[in-house]
Amino acid sequence: MAGKTEIWQCPQCGDALDISALGFYAQVECPLCQYSEHVHKMLANFRVEGILGVGGMSVVLRARDLVLNRNVAIKVLNDTYRDSADRISRFENECAMMAKVRHENVVSVYSAGRARKQFYIAMELVDGCDLETLVSSNGALSPQLAVDYTIQIVKGLDAAHKSGLLHRDMKPGNVIITPEGRAKVLDFGLALGKQDEDTEEVIWATPSYVPPETLERKDEDARTDIYALGMTLRYLLTGKEAFNEPIQSVKELLQRKFRLPSMAGVLPGADESLCDLVDHMTAYAPEKRPRSYRDLLAELSAVQEVLIAQAESRSPENRRRALKSKLLYMGITGGLCICALAAGIGIGTPEPRRELLHPAEEYQWESRNKLRKAETELAAGNYEAAYTAYHDLASSPDAEPAIGAWSAAHAVVLAELTGRPQMVSSNLELLRSYAGTAQTHSPAGAPLLAQMSQALSAFDGKNVKIEGDSQVRALTLLFAVRAQLMQGNPDVADTLAAAVEASATAPAPYQVLGKEFKRLVQLWAPAGLDFIHRRAGKAMERHDVAEARRLLLEVAGHTSADDALKKRAQVMAEVCEVSEAAFNLLKRRCRNKYTPGAQPDKIAQLVKSEFGQPQLANEIQCLCLMLQGKHTEAMKYVEGADQNSPFCIMVKDWQERLK
Repeated sequence: MAGKTEIWQCPQCGDALDISALGFYAQVECPLCQYSEHVHKMLANFRVEGILGVGGMSVVLRARDLVLNRNVAIKVLNDTYRDSADRISRFENECAMMAKVRHENVVSVYSAGRARKQFYIAMELVDGCDLETLVSSNGALSPQLAVDYTIQIVKGLDAAHKSGLLHRDMKPGNVIITPEGRAKVLDFGLALGKQDEDTEEVIWATPSYVPPETLERKDEDARTDIYALGMTLRYLLTGKEAFNEPIQSVKELLQRKFRLPSMAGVLPGADESLCDLVDHMTAYAPEKRPRSYRDLLAELSAVQEVLIAQAESRSPENRRRALKSKLLYMGITGGLCICALAAGIGIGTPEPRRELLHPAEEYQWESRNKLRKAETELAAGNYEAAYTAYHDLASSPDAEPAIGAWSAAHAVVLAELTGRPQMVSSNLELLRSYAGTAQTHSPAGAPLLAQMSQALSAFDGKNVKIEGDSQVRALTLLFAVRAQLMQGNPDVADTLAAAVEASATAPAPYQVLGKEFKRLVQLWAPAGLDFIHRRAGKAMERHDVAEARRLLLEVAGHTSADDALKKRAQVMAEVCEVSEAAFNLLKRRCRNKYTPGAQPDKIAQLVKSEFGQPQLANEIQCLCLMLQGKHTEAMKYVEGADQNSPFCIMVKDWQERLK
């Protein structure tokens, strides 16, 4: 307080200091013992407990309301602008407008006032994680989740806009996601009433998200925030900023925004309606964007319905239902569809996962509980949670080197599996750091660190002697497979992948999910795409159509595959789907007489002799030729059939799509 001397006494050594001249929530350090703490922590009835964030003009503090006994966020101007009459006026204006907004997707303003010569705003304290941190830590969001969050944000911005408020700094860092999955918009620090004039000489906005009209100092309206929100949605879907390179001037930034690549080009394979929506929101000219939040919500809702329908169509149950329906109403004649129905074919149902146990007990030390949690998530197939747990453990500053290395190795694998290629390098660096550390905590750690160094050598494409228990061997082999794929050696990779799969037969307690590792390999690009395709072709040759179909669907969903390859893979997956029913019929009726992988004419002869149905023999021979890639020859076996029959229509559709 002015005119009074305030003395602070160090709680550690008792030394006294005059803190009268120090500002609000200043940090003081004892000159004798170097103990430090914040002082002047009371602001009216609020006790400040820490700093939540620092912006260009303000500071947000965590505080406790001692009257209402609740936690709040306190927003104050920083030291640079604390005494600026203009800034204080704008701050008060923001508070007055924000107080009018009451919506579940907007952070609420509780009160405002002055204390210690400081104007403050008391707001709702939201637990959760902002979208920027969420994406930078975990990678791009799924389209459904990204659109869901965007819909919630639009509802919050619309509520603020109806109160006369524009956000003017919409970006991922200004949206908090609560543990319940609710999006809350915060920090209207640049907000102005729609009738106010902006006299700012500095544009406090992030380059990727600031709209062109703001840079050009033109009129702003709801479409200004819609542009920034569109760029936010783009970030959620891609996991990266639109402009990563340094930008030297406003003119250069405007040019880049004018030449912003289309969403379809940035995210190949994404739903067309979703790409069109993002492009519409981020159009350079405001008049080419959605006119209002109402229009935008209608577009978002339509895209959301498409994404939900796509997700439902990909579910195992719907795939089974679609196959049975196809075989019943458009399927093969001669009783094949009936037999397929009777067999109750399971399409797309994941195999039960075997337990993946932790490494030997002596490797665990005090980190064993965290490690066990990570491995529990991995064994349950919760790869997102497993990645987070392994990565957090590997990143922990007090992790034992052996456990850190073990966790980092798994984080490398899971980063690939969960679509985080950008995190592979950072986890590799952690692994390299641990592998080069001398182990002093336990003699058990040294061998594991040596084995992780061996895995790193395999990752770098070096020839290594693969040693260790089944898990260590699997990780090392997996790293070696990736190296060979990246070097363009699919044949070598194929041999190594077989060894990974074989490691799943190791005796307990070190059984390894070999098939999961094998599936991981198939996600790696660029050589990995060719590898998957080659394996699918071999599987079709031996009539292992269930495995072939799984691999083909991997190709169809692979980010590195072009549209033509994706279409071809999707068609051949359908051929496998129908062929599986045919081969199951042969296995049941012909028993040992049917040899998987036999030549089409041999199989046709078998069908004629066992079933006495030439047309069924022709249809199965047609399918066999399709599996061999002999599509033109396959058509000969449907030429004499009724061209309007379901089977002929289905095959002609395949042929047309394969052109």
